[in-house]
Amino acid sequence: AFETGTLEEVSFIEVASEIHRQKLTGSLYLTSGPPGRRAERVVYFSDGEVYAAASTLAIDSALAILIRAGRVTDETAARIQEEVAKGQNFSELLVHYRCVTPGELNKLRIEHVKSIFNSLCEWRGGSFRFKSEDQVPGGTLGVNTWEVLLEGALFARVPANFRDIADDPGITISTTEIKPPDDKL
Repeated sequence: AFETGTLEEVSFIEVASEIHRQKLTGSLYLTSGPPGRRAERVVYFSDGEVYAAASTLAIDSALAILIRAGRVTDETAARIQEEVAKGQNFSELLVHYRCVTPGELNKLRIEHVKSIFNSLCEWRGGSFRFKSEDQVPGGTLGVNTWEVLLEGALFARVPANFRDIADDPGITISTTEIKPPDDKL
């Protein structure tokens, strides 16, 4: 696997694929952006399988996912954040405030990891470093890392190409109705 490098030279998908292929255990740290506006994310692997992810970006938080889904109000999110800062368990608070059921906690973990993975697949710049054996608590997600990588690659590729086309001043984008071919001969 690549221990350190830049995402201009090696994409996140290539690095994560190599970690998975070699069945490595550790943490992949990624940073992008100018000082003061730097985004930092980390993806945790155990025997090559992703099991957790974290980000310094508020939009990547599990609470943000629940807010977007209409499962948590801003007020409840603020209350949960205050209690977590005081040492309370985040997952227990989500269940206590009825944001999720105990059975939905792993589904939320999966969505959280996929959200961070998908956004990392879009990163075209930044740096990474892999630290072997660096771990955080957490069990398996129950999803195949190859599937998460494929989903992230598909998620990133279509929007990136569309943005490139849409931003090109020489290309006009319009919608037209396409009539089905006349099957009557």
